[in-house]
Amino acid sequence: MGCTVLLVADILYSEVLFGLAVTCLTVGLFMGVIFGGIAICNHIAVDKSIHETEMQYEALTKQLYLLTIQLSEYDRCYLNKEDTGYSVFVKCAGIEDENGLLSEMCADCPYLEAWPRKDKIND
Repeated sequence: MGCTVLLVADILYSEVLFGLAVTCLTVGLFMGVIFGGIAICNHIAVDKSIHETEMQYEALTKQLYLLTIQLSEYDRCYLNKEDTGYSVFVKCAGIEDENGLLSEMCADCPYLEAWPRKDKIND
């Protein structure tokens, strides 16, 4: 009789363990499906965000390119001189060549202010 009780207890115990294992496996699979779906949705949202950012970057790059094309050589020269502190208030004194004269590049520049002549400087 004692052996029968132990055998019944062993069968009951293994059925409980089997039921618990199947329940855990089912819950685990269910949670995996839920978390997998959430991960896929987040991945899609991040891809969309990256694509939108890349599109904004390309648009800004095109606008910047168009701005640089529209600038004349005089505008670029003036902006460079303004960055160095040499030009101010849409006026530039021009560039001196190696002989101390006004550079040919500045001859028709709209930003050029009166170029001082050497004979007028000492007066």
